[in-house]
Amino acid sequence: MILEEVTNSDLKILKKSPNLFWENVTKIGSYAFSRNTKITELYVPDSVEEICSNSFYGCTYLKTVRLPNNLAEISESMFEESGIVHIETPPSTKYILRRAFYCCEELEEVVLNEGLTYIGNCAFDLCKSLKSIKLPSTVKNISSFAFSGCDNLQSIEIAKYMNLSNNVFPHCKNLRQIKIGNNLLQIPKNEEVSTIASIDNGFFCIITQTLEYNETMSNFIERYPELRSAVNPTNGQYNVYFCSENATITQKLNDGYFNETKMNYILAWCLIKSKSPSKTVQNAKL
Repeated sequence: MILEEVTNSDLKILKKSPNLFWENVTKIGSYAFSRNTKITELYVPDSVEEICSNSFYGCTYLKTVRLPNNLAEISESMFEESGIVHIETPPSTKYILRRAFYCCEELEEVVLNEGLTYIGNCAFDLCKSLKSIKLPSTVKNISSFAFSGCDNLQSIEIAKYMNLSNNVFPHCKNLRQIKIGNNLLQIPKNEEVSTIASIDNGFFCIITQTLEYNETMSNFIERYPELRSAVNPTNGQYNVYFCSENATITQKLNDGYFNETKMNYILAWCLIKSKSPSKTVQNAKL
């Protein structure tokens, strides 16, 4: 049975007799609880196999939800603009679809399950209270703007190399720690992360800005067009970090010159350092 629009009368039944409320329910329909201001917490039993898009859209007083263990996906806009504070994805969840937690400004803690493989476009966009995120080793793809505008995001933990689309972490102005495997990259306080992208040889490229953007990146962007939308050349300075599970290379672009030869040199350094005992090289001379 599909649970359609939930009324205040239905919520009274839910409060007094939850077993009766959920009896024979296997699916929660789109917008079923949408914009309901009475519900503050919810326990969804394992008998529910599917929760459709926008099911809790705009539930501003909803703080906690227990999701069924066999839920395969967090559907599109499921919790968009809700008041959710904590969420733990079930062990069977493989996909978090676009805008699933969009603009959940009170969301402080997210626990993602091992087995999760995909995080969609704008999934956690504008989650302004989120301070840290740990990405499971099973995640293979994260779409654009998944964590955009997370103003208070301070740390990211990435278990292993994965495919990051354009602008996964833009406008995260307080991001200071990026951990990849056992390798920890500390971002200085005077730098702001512009983008993080997956590139060649199992490395991530982290671009930060100190002042404003600069045309010194033009050749670099030509080589890696997936970064093009993240960089708007004007005047200023870039800092580029190449980081893997085993090595970090830092290149500050003070000389106004960055081309394919330098790019190859940096990647060569990355490969060498990833196989050596020393895990960090700062300010490599190019």
